[in-house]
Amino acid sequence: MFILFLLTCCGLMWLVRYLSYHLSSKTPPLYAGWLPFIGHVHLMFQCDPTKIWDFYKNISKYCMAKGGVIIFSLGPRPIYYVTDPEDAYTIANSSVDKNFTFKIAKPWLGNGLLTATDDIVDFSFSASELESMLTDLSTASLQIGLSPTWRAHRKVMNLAFTQRILDGLIPVFNKQAKRLMNEFESQKKTFNPEPLLLKNNLETICKTSLGLDADERQDLVNEYAASLRAIFGTMFERFVKSWLISDAVFYFSSVKKRQDKIINGLHNLSTTILENRKAEIKKLKENQFYADNFQPLLDPILEITLDKGLLTEKEMKEEIDTIIFGGHDTSATTLTYTLMLLGSDAARQEKAYQEILQIMGDSSRDVEKEDFPKLTYLECILKESLRLYPIAPAFPRVALKDIKLKNYTFPAGTNCMIDAWSVQRHSMWGPDANKFRPERWQDPLALPEFQKAFAGFGIGKRTCIGKPYATMSMKVILVHLLRTYKISADISELTLKMDSLLRPQSGHVITVERRK
Repeated sequence: MFILFLLTCCGLMWLVRYLSYHLSSKTPPLYAGWLPFIGHVHLMFQCDPTKIWDFYKNISKYCMAKGGVIIFSLGPRPIYYVTDPEDAYTIANSSVDKNFTFKIAKPWLGNGLLTATDDIVDFSFSASELESMLTDLSTASLQIGLSPTWRAHRKVMNLAFTQRILDGLIPVFNKQAKRLMNEFESQKKTFNPEPLLLKNNLETICKTSLGLDADERQDLVNEYAASLRAIFGTMFERFVKSWLISDAVFYFSSVKKRQDKIINGLHNLSTTILENRKAEIKKLKENQFYADNFQPLLDPILEITLDKGLLTEKEMKEEIDTIIFGGHDTSATTLTYTLMLLGSDAARQEKAYQEILQIMGDSSRDVEKEDFPKLTYLECILKESLRLYPIAPAFPRVALKDIKLKNYTFPAGTNCMIDAWSVQRHSMWGPDANKFRPERWQDPLALPEFQKAFAGFGIGKRTCIGKPYATMSMKVILVHLLRTYKISADISELTLKMDSLLRPQSGHVITVERRK
């Protein structure tokens, strides 16, 4: 009887959803292959990340052909799928909560910036106010408040990303770039750069964010890297096996047992890192200085936590895990795509090299803070790489209220997937939207009239807080790389896969030749 009752409830739920979303002329078209009760779940049974990416591209093409908005259904749950740049920005700027898929990461990241929910409280500080908070902790604690939601955490974390602190990280960026050059030197002439970039990037994050010396604690860095790869695997497996999204089903699965073990290891590591850093901060405060003006990103937050209890230790660990998660693969993978694009375009690689020579001369000096605003073409290259190959090709959101789109209304409580890959290859980018052309960023008339069509660092209110950090670190690496090596590659051989992020699957090898 219970099973019959359950099936009846499911049938009624499906009927309500069907009538609400699929029979109304005011709702978007339904993606092909829909079936009663299960929606499009049967199309996602494949667990191969390359097939998932092919499936994702097929939805994108269908959505673009249907005007930029369609409905994709996981069981009775309809999901608005959006490729239109204007509608995408409207949703992202109006609805700042992440949707149900982000609960997959909650056991690990808790209420860190990536997964935290939103509230109606808003805080706004100028750059000078943020700087003053670093020295006036009582003011900071009164102004920011103790809410554990995304807006409150975002304002707290802004204290870590002031220009003064970022400028102090430049020597670390240079040192890490030189380490990478040595590792490139030890490779064969043709090799896959991604593993080297990933390792180097994780070491850089540990040093710049947490003050963890990668040389002295290589054991922690290696253990964390292995655990990160493992947790990405379990998160992807839970997503593609849609029945595991249910907490009740997931609780009894073997995937949960594996994930719990991995998360315990990650949390133990973040606890160790946090305790070590707190002890170091107490010593530094007694001496009242930071050597060479270097201050890890999270130190201002830790100081506030120690003095005023603004964040709990649990919240602090969640932000540590979030920063490492958000920065581990992103910059390294972006640089892999960038090297592939430059290696396939000798003329533009030479143009970038000449800009570096003009600014840096033929010396091997480090990049300094005065150099960054002058490296304009290098920044165009990074933007174009992120446009063509966004690390996060889709942004899930949920509507907190009804949102009026150009042709439809996005109902409150409904889930949405913003397709950044298609937004950045939309026809408004011109007939060469699928081509690598960094020069478009130097000419305002060559960019879309709608200026919010770039989603390389996210879109709307929940854009990446680490954008200035990532841009600076990638610029430093490219300066050291391009003035040391000529790079050759074939971007046409590149194949992609999609697990937690959009990553290279094969064909991403480069050939390096030391410059004379």
